[in-house]
Amino acid sequence: SKINQWVSVFVIFSWITLIALSAYKSLSPLGISKQQWLELTSHFVVVVVAIGCCVLMLSRGKTHKGKHAPKVISRETEIE
Repeated sequence: SKINQWVSVFVIFSWITLIALSAYKSLSPLGISKQQWLELTSHFVVVVVAIGCCVLMLSRGKTHKGKHAPKVISRETEIE
């Protein structure tokens, strides 16, 4: 369903953010300033996530378009 797809997108975005923060801590000895690193990472992450979400939603997104007709069963009970 669509809600599951959006939850998946949120989880993926969360993982990407965690990976970026981890990479920042690992690559900080390279001499890139904190401000430059955060700017580059934020721009990259936003663009990649936006493009990825669009591609996934357009290619994999499916909605049930058939008739929604659940089966109804009538039950009668008595309390003794």
